[in-house]
Amino acid sequence: MHLRTLVILAATAYTLIIGGSLLLYRIFVVFPNLEANTLDQHRNDLRAVYATYVNERENLILFNQDWSKWDDTYQFANGSNPSFLNKSLHSPFFYRADVDAVAVINTKGATFYAAYKQDNDLVQVDNLKDITTDINIEQVKNEEQLFGIIRSGDKLGYFSSHHIQDSLERSTEIGALIFIRYFKKDFIKRIELLTNISAKLSLVNQNTETKIITLDTLDIDTIQKEYYLEIPNTVHQTIATIKISYPQSTLPKVINTNALLSIIILLFLPLVITVLVYVFFLIPITKIATQILNMNKDGKFHYLKLKSPIVEINTFITAFNTFSAKITAYQEKLKADSNTDGLTNIHNRRFFDDAYEKAWALSSRNQTPLCIVMLDIDHFKRYNDHYGHQQGDEVLKQVAQTLRENLRRSSDVLARYGGEEFAIVLQAEKADELENTLSMLVNCIDELNIEHLYSSVKNNLTISCGACHVIDPALWMKEKKDDALKLADEALYRAKSQGRNQHQTASLKNTTGGKK
Repeated sequence: MHLRTLVILAATAYTLIIGGSLLLYRIFVVFPNLEANTLDQHRNDLRAVYATYVNERENLILFNQDWSKWDDTYQFANGSNPSFLNKSLHSPFFYRADVDAVAVINTKGATFYAAYKQDNDLVQVDNLKDITTDINIEQVKNEEQLFGIIRSGDKLGYFSSHHIQDSLERSTEIGALIFIRYFKKDFIKRIELLTNISAKLSLVNQNTETKIITLDTLDIDTIQKEYYLEIPNTVHQTIATIKISYPQSTLPKVINTNALLSIIILLFLPLVITVLVYVFFLIPITKIATQILNMNKDGKFHYLKLKSPIVEINTFITAFNTFSAKITAYQEKLKADSNTDGLTNIHNRRFFDDAYEKAWALSSRNQTPLCIVMLDIDHFKRYNDHYGHQQGDEVLKQVAQTLRENLRRSSDVLARYGGEEFAIVLQAEKADELENTLSMLVNCIDELNIEHLYSSVKNNLTISCGACHVIDPALWMKEKKDDALKLADEALYRAKSQGRNQHQTASLKNTTGGKK
């Protein structure tokens, strides 16, 4: 079955169900539109409430800012303008500005002046806390502009503060000017006139379970009969709310029992589609994902063992298996290349180390014979210096090929150990067998008769060999692998020091006694 066929069948079933029930049109077309329109209207109402609140706030902020950057205010806070109280704060202009309380705070946070309005007069108090305790003095001291909500007895209001400077703002700030305004009944009336809703301002009921909406975001996603808009103080604590209420008759409703039955019928369709998707898609895709994850853990590609009735999924499986076969072949080639010396085309040092590790473990476990041979081309630096590095590379290739051809066992491992040095892991049960092999290796290179006029040994290219023969291999040799290499290297050194073009051997024996 094609994926396209399955989609067409699902779409046809969906269309038949929608077309067979007129009630679904009411529930899934008309009613969502009504809900969306109502929700948009509620959001617009909340934005209007917020705009009214912002207008009140900005009016006080601007008025406070204007007074805090006035020379007369600066001189008063500096103690050089005592007439400021009578000429400015007690003036009709200030009374008409709808400021219910005023305070001047010095740079240390102490109250320089504080008063609240009563019967068109200002009543001075000793401390700002006598008016309200909701203003954080440290914030007022540290922030150039601050706005927040406060409580004063049973009244709710808001304040604005700015740092006091001269009109040109060149002087050092000498404190802060605070204006406080209480919420008036006309604030709520303006909200109700703008939105045609019922609004109520009140202190926060800490026990309310109603979701409070943040004024700055107005985040509502569901229709409700009542909304509570938060009014926070300067430390982001909600101390008051504006309750917005709508008549029940204005809220959209889902119609009747028939509509509910239609919803149940409609919900049956996603269930059927889900079952189909699960059977035809999720199960095979999950199996494919599991097998691929297992491949990732193993680090190896395998064929996907899965069949699906979906043609597209089977096509993917076939393509993946083809790709897996190519990757596997490429990995094998890459592995072979990584273990091969690029110049001589024999095994490299990396392969030798791994092969030597395995051969040593096998010999100690199964007590099979083992020998390690180190070979070096005599005076190869002189050869390179006089015949050139290109010719030296050709000689390395020829020597490597000759050594490989003269090693008889398929289990023997020949590798380029570094530069002109080669290493061999081979099996020789007896010392004379090892001696014969080493002699054969030295002779086969000598018989190549490669000219080397700058050698102190002969006029042709020669090699020197050093070998270590493990005597009576067993578990005792488990930790002696490096010792064997060292003995072979020392034997090579002896062969060189005794005239080159020869071989020397050493033995690694059990010095602990027994086979363990």
